[in-house]
Amino acid sequence: MDTKGRLLLKERTLEVTGSSWMDHEFFTHTLAPELAGWDWFALQLDDGWEVMLYLLRRQDGSVDPASSGTIIDPQGRARHLQLTDFKVTPTGTWKSPHTQAVYPGGWKLEIPGPGYSLTLTPILADQEIRAGEAGGVTYWEGQVRVQGRKQQQPVGGWGYAELTGYAGKLGGLF
Repeated sequence: MDTKGRLLLKERTLEVTGSSWMDHEFFTHTLAPELAGWDWFALQLDDGWEVMLYLLRRQDGSVDPASSGTIIDPQGRARHLQLTDFKVTPTGTWKSPHTQAVYPGGWKLEIPGPGYSLTLTPILADQEIRAGEAGGVTYWEGQVRVQGRKQQQPVGGWGYAELTGYAGKLGGLF
């Protein structure tokens, strides 16, 4: 979303403009007992396409077959992606100095149908949310930079990732 406003820092007022992300979750159910958490990605690519993917992670480390996504072309036409339509591979890890949780620290994303081969890199490693007494939920949620190719043409963009279940069992919010 386009954003503009003012930041008040002590006695200083700064005019700001830019882009903002709004995350509105319409509902959340308790995860099934065999699930440990999820990895969720929402990407806006500079070629006008958008991608949303989620991987439901099982307690045994495997990915649940219900994992899926959506790809939207520049005209707004959406296509459902089954788990077999894409591949997400972590490219590294980040260990929280606050909770000792180990999260993926970047990803390689392949969507063969439209020809995407993308690398997702967190803008800042420490984007861990530690809600503590405000619900007991600790998870990683933050901005990622997208770089890669679509059918051999360079493509970039920005996105957002949400990683739950890496810092222990999810609390009542999820």
